[in-house]
Amino acid sequence: MKKMQNEGGCLDFFSYICARINVHLSMNTVKKFLFIVQETEPFLDPSPFATLCRELVPKAIDSGAEARTFMPKWGLINERRNQLHEVIRLSGQNIIIDRTDHNLLIKVASVQGTRMQVYFIDNDEYFGKRGFHADAKGVEYKDNPERATFFARGVIETVKKWGWVPDVVHCVGWVSAMMPFYIRKAFATEPAFRDCKIVYTPSGIDFTANMPKNLVGILSHRGATMDALAKVGLCTMADFEKIGIYFSDIVAPFAPCDALLEFAEKHKKLIVPTPGEGENWTKNFVAYVNRVWDETHPQKDDDDD
Repeated sequence: MKKMQNEGGCLDFFSYICARINVHLSMNTVKKFLFIVQETEPFLDPSPFATLCRELVPKAIDSGAEARTFMPKWGLINERRNQLHEVIRLSGQNIIIDRTDHNLLIKVASVQGTRMQVYFIDNDEYFGKRGFHADAKGVEYKDNPERATFFARGVIETVKKWGWVPDVVHCVGWVSAMMPFYIRKAFATEPAFRDCKIVYTPSGIDFTANMPKNLVGILSHRGATMDALAKVGLCTMADFEKIGIYFSDIVAPFAPCDALLEFAEKHKKLIVPTPGEGENWTKNFVAYVNRVWDETHPQKDDDDD
């Protein structure tokens, strides 16, 4: 992959895009961002990804866009301290996975000092008293694909209830990997997702577990079937994030993930190469996506109406 840099040391994503797609730049900007993240401050302890999401969402809002954010209600989150409360009108739906019903709870909390709100996808079986991808001893949860499936479908059903139409869906981390798959294959004709661009940021976690034997039953939903995943090559959990990459439009890595980037290159994805410093990445990401939106959604002249 050819990398280009500007004088400030940040990667010149605009030049990179122009080299890949030769279309006219318009004056459009992204109006609505949907962020699907694995973690964010202040609800969890600081980490590179939690800090990234905490900084990125307010920057999108400050750019003039509307932004809504979802993350799992991990068992590590203190509901009382962070003032989470259930959104009754959005909760109560059952998500059927492999012929079993799972109750969907939606909670929400605000980030003090910002206009940022975070909606939490909750379910006692998948998230209650449990960590991210592994337990306290470092053993990976065997049902991680099922947890990611529930999370993605819970977000989709909630957005559909809102009747809200995002321009860009940015999925951050392994738990969001199923979101691009379902948008493109199960909900491609839904007004909420029909025209959106999808960005995927891999977590870079070195998964080692095998895929569950009932993977077909877990992942299949409407038009999203295992046949659609044939080119992804799901052998072990190390391949899981390839799902998010394969069905996204842009791959924006934040952590080292060479094997996943090779997969993205193979399938000709637009890639925001890692700039090496999180501050630069966060500072410029909203502008990057705005440029992609400008180029892929040319503005109509008044005479065209």
